[in-house]
Amino acid sequence: MPYISFCYNSSMKAKDYELNRSLGYLVNALSLNMKQRLDVKLKEHKVTVHQFGILLIIYKKSSLTQKEIADQTSGDEPATARLMNRLEDKGHIKRVVDKVDKRKRLVSLTQEGEILLNRLLPYAQEINEDLTSVLSQAEQKDLLIMLTKIVTSSGEK
Repeated sequence: MPYISFCYNSSMKAKDYELNRSLGYLVNALSLNMKQRLDVKLKEHKVTVHQFGILLIIYKKSSLTQKEIADQTSGDEPATARLMNRLEDKGHIKRVVDKVDKRKRLVSLTQEGEILLNRLLPYAQEINEDLTSVLSQAEQKDLLIMLTKIVTSSGEK
């Protein structure tokens, strides 16, 4: 039997499937752990994990449209719009009409949003470092390479 159960084949029976060796189960468990830990830290600043992600995306590529942000977060536009409304109400982002295409509104961080993001980033870094501390530097690098390869290739099929 393969080491990781996601190498499922048609002859495999349910009794042979080991959940704790399933890529989906393990990645989801890790993701939930990270999200829960980050949620605790971000609540102090009245920010959700999703809002944090949006702030980071906007910071990395300022002046994005709402649709571009939704695409990068794998979220739908209405949900992204609601999150961005909250961020705008708090003064963390601003939206301005695109000079080229008046139908679009470009989103960027305010100075307060950038200050907040710089306060929040150490929390995410601390959680990443804590969870990967059981791995050597080489293993951490390999894990990142492998996960990136899986994620980027899954969109090609």
